[in-house]
Amino acid sequence: MLAIQRNERNFEKDLLNSLFNGYFLDDVFYTNTGIMKTDVEEKDGELIVSVNMPGVKKENLNIDFENGYLTIEVNNKEKKEKDDKKYVVKERTSFNCKRTYYLGDDIDSESIKASLNDGVLEVSLKKTEKQIRNIVIE
Repeated sequence: MLAIQRNERNFEKDLLNSLFNGYFLDDVFYTNTGIMKTDVEEKDGELIVSVNMPGVKKENLNIDFENGYLTIEVNNKEKKEKDDKKYVVKERTSFNCKRTYYLGDDIDSESIKASLNDGVLEVSLKKTEKQIRNIVIE
């Protein structure tokens, strides 16, 4: 089972996007619900989480794993320059985005690996055997 927590910061975008059915705001980074587009694949005893991250540098990413929850956070800050340009459209700005996935308690946290290639973040998490223990009643 995959549980998702959404960041409150995206509420306005979610609302506007739902009003226009994604017509204006749907892009490669956000789905029409305002969160990162993600695939989770189970393959050869591991989970592979692939997330669209176009234009994001690895130094702007933070990935945590705790108690079965994988959290991916993007803090993309726009460079502040003297800008004498007169924009007709300016959509490339700073943004923060965060998404949390519940992947279970059978993950070996020491073996988690992440890579960022061609605008796709890939996190691989090896699964461990669940320990089933018979408890004797005293």
